[in-house]
Amino acid sequence: FEKKHLLPEYPNIIVFFSEGFSARSTGTYGSRYSDITPHIDNFAKSSMVVENYFNHTAATYRGLHGQLCSLFPTYGGNEGWQTNYDDLPEVNYYCLNNIFNKNDYETIFLDAHIEHESQVDEMMVQLGFNRVITGGILSQKYLNNDNPQLKFALSDGQFFKGLVGFLKENEKNVETEK
Repeated sequence: FEKKHLLPEYPNIIVFFSEGFSARSTGTYGSRYSDITPHIDNFAKSSMVVENYFNHTAATYRGLHGQLCSLFPTYGGNEGWQTNYDDLPEVNYYCLNNIFNKNDYETIFLDAHIEHESQVDEMMVQLGFNRVITGGILSQKYLNNDNPQLKFALSDGQFFKGLVGFLKENEKNVETEK
């Protein structure tokens, strides 16, 4: 990708995985409807946008594996992380977060689910993320202990409010380190 301007040595990188949401719904990717996603479209103007990317499988366990590790895993689909979690072998492949870890980035996965309810949090630990922050932690720290609006997870609105709180807190932390 062509550099648009001079970047800091370690720019912040945020990757969004949005299940059930088509990029074609955004103006950035040519939605025929205007202003459906104005905030995403505005964010994309100052971000790197990937074109012609297609996921190879359905969302969640295998989809996250595929997008992070460029593979179709033997285990983990069809609730495999829940039913077979204790029997899964350790992963021995290299993922996007491993590349970031190797280059002195801190990798953090924010999971809307309550801890241990979906096993997404355990999967991300096994894939090598430095930290996994679950919906319960987001609720405690950024949503005034608001109960999840879904059975075992934060709603999209709650999750993004938690994300904004997390980013604001870390923005303050970065400023105090300078």
